[in-house]
Amino acid sequence: MHPSGLSRDIELSLQEKTSIQPHIFIANIREAQTVSRILIAWELGGNYGHLARCLRVALALRDRGHNVAFVVRDPRTAAEILGKHSFVYFQAPHVATPTRLANPPANFSEILIGKGYADQWALLGMTRAWQALFQFFRPDVVLADHAPTALFAAHIMSIPAIPIGIGLAVPMPVSPQPSIRPWEPVPETRLIHADRTVNTCLEAVAAAVGFKGKRVPTLADLYANALLAFFPEFDHHGFRPNGKYIGPIFSFPPPTPLKWHGNRPHRVIAYLRSETRGFTSLMQALRNSESFETIIMVPGLGESNTKQLSAPHLQIFRDTISIEDILPKADVMISQGGVGTMAQTLLKGVPMLLMPHHVEQYLAAQRINELGASIICEPVDRSSEKITALLEALIQTKSYRDNANDFAQAHAGFDLNEPVFATVAALEAKIRRR
Repeated sequence: MHPSGLSRDIELSLQEKTSIQPHIFIANIREAQTVSRILIAWELGGNYGHLARCLRVALALRDRGHNVAFVVRDPRTAAEILGKHSFVYFQAPHVATPTRLANPPANFSEILIGKGYADQWALLGMTRAWQALFQFFRPDVVLADHAPTALFAAHIMSIPAIPIGIGLAVPMPVSPQPSIRPWEPVPETRLIHADRTVNTCLEAVAAAVGFKGKRVPTLADLYANALLAFFPEFDHHGFRPNGKYIGPIFSFPPPTPLKWHGNRPHRVIAYLRSETRGFTSLMQALRNSESFETIIMVPGLGESNTKQLSAPHLQIFRDTISIEDILPKADVMISQGGVGTMAQTLLKGVPMLLMPHHVEQYLAAQRINELGASIICEPVDRSSEKITALLEALIQTKSYRDNANDFAQAHAGFDLNEPVFATVAALEAKIRRR
């Protein structure tokens, strides 16, 4: 162990990823006025998707001469993803103690109520903190990925802002916000009450900070010009007639030497986390199978568990790796239902076994089920026997592969860079109109 308390390998990795010097940011934000300052805000949600998506946009913006900084929900994730690219980031304002709801959130407004949007003091504190960040960085435009309070504060300060995101992170431009639990009978009065609670809180905070505009924006107003970074077929709420669908923004992990060993008749790729319900049964099914050769990514899996579960026909990776080269030859992809993974898989014409871990993933998985390109492994039965049977059904039933290929052909002209270009163009248009 190194004297710093870090292993030598980790210390070297950190040195490689944190080469930025403290004075660089101050120098950059004081450059000539011809340089545009763009702040990318991530306030809610977890895992890598938000920053991985925004990183590609940030790199494109920097290549065009813009000064880019981040405000992030999770500094640890930012250190992993942004550090080696020398982007500066700040901690996003948040409530110290989220509001405990009596029932699981029924719509986007209830999600926000759990994050402080029924507590005027909490929302006022977060709004003023965002205002202070904006006053410090002086952005010409804000890109908000699941960052509703950043959008609100930007509106209060007349700073142009564009929401971007996937699924439930981009609410519908309607009121009340629709239910996100379609399998439950949610009274409309509950949805209306949730919207009214959030909008009343926004009005009170706007008055407290001295907003002089004609009308306080509602939650729906804040997302009126959102960029939808996914395919229309994946929309959790169904197709939005006036939605600005730009397509998914994929991240590109570093290349990893991969190859199929060819010691089993069928090839499976999997990407999910160990806390997913049924994970142990899944690993048992894959390890004991004489039919499946598997390459699986399990971010955060412990080293001892990795060694214990690995086998010649079961390659386990503890980080996200590039699967572009091996994906076309896979028979099945196993996923929790992340929109990015599902899009990448269907673009290669590969059917999926989906094991959603939370509501957002379950709603997205239902959309793919409607295409006939997947099977959902329901939480009520995720035994190893059930998982094996579903994998065999996906492989043996030709229609799943055919429907996945139909999707791939329908989007054959999709340019992986186009969503990034569209986002950059939208931000630059906002700057020009300011």
